[in-house]
Amino acid sequence: MIAADPLTRPDFDYEALKEIFGNNSDALRKALRRFDESLVSDLADLKRALQAHDVLQTELIAHRLKGAAMVAGANALADASQTLEVAARNASNPDWSALSDLMHHVTRATDALAVLIREKRDTPLLN
Repeated sequence: MIAADPLTRPDFDYEALKEIFGNNSDALRKALRRFDESLVSDLADLKRALQAHDVLQTELIAHRLKGAAMVAGANALADASQTLEVAARNASNPDWSALSDLMHHVTRATDALAVLIREKRDTPLLN
């Protein structure tokens, strides 16, 4: 599957999450709220790591974002996070400008996904 441009059509496997939680809309809402909060927190942590030129933390946080995105079927975010993770891991002499450019893709995908999650989370019947 080719990941969609996160600004035009963020990918998010909402149906798979509904299957996991069945008819328990409260649990699904709670999970979506936690996922949204973790996206905001992880993105802020990632920005701080890049500003501090901490390549190890950049790699670890990008890895954490990738894992969360994969669970949610958010392929655009998973792909962007993996690209940043691998670039950070392989950077013996980090090109912080290039890593910041990759961070821009992670931010775009995260922001688009957060909007979609909030829309689904706030849908009365979780359709």
